[in-house]
Amino acid sequence: CIQKSPYCYTSQLYDKFGEVFESYLRDHVRASLEVRLTSGDPLSLLRELHRRWLDHRLMRKWMFDFFKYIDRFFVRRHNKRPLQEVATIKFAECVFTPLRSHISQALLESIRKERIGERDIDRAMLRDLISLYIELNLGSTRQYVTDFEQPFLAATREFYSRQAAAWIETDSATEFLKKCE
Repeated sequence: CIQKSPYCYTSQLYDKFGEVFESYLRDHVRASLEVRLTSGDPLSLLRELHRRWLDHRLMRKWMFDFFKYIDRFFVRRHNKRPLQEVATIKFAECVFTPLRSHISQALLESIRKERIGERDIDRAMLRDLISLYIELNLGSTRQYVTDFEQPFLAATREFYSRQAAAWIETDSATEFLKKCE
């Protein structure tokens, strides 16, 4: 990276950095998640996505550390995207965006199952997965709002409307108010 032309390969290394992330994410990570989609269990999809996201963050950190020189000099001189941003964008393009609707549905289904007492949910995992919407859009909350927040609020409103109607039918006024509280 510090050689003069024609022996400087910094540009090729920068390009290869993105290509390596893209091929790994497409061929291994997304393929693994698509297998989970066919199983029909939303929780297995979420667990696999969470595990793969944690692995990706670790790989992103170490690859950034390994290629820090490129990030400090080449990226600044040539107005390129920082390497960590490249890795994050590749995860969004190759994994999250193609599976976004399935991921949103799996999150909502897992929350619904916990509400009805069918299954406990790992709240730390849920928090990490929901934060993906913002982190993968480089801080923008637009996608989070449209893909998760609005459907979540609608499902919550519907669930508690049905729940309140059932409580009114079976409970006394004091019991109903206690449950509401």
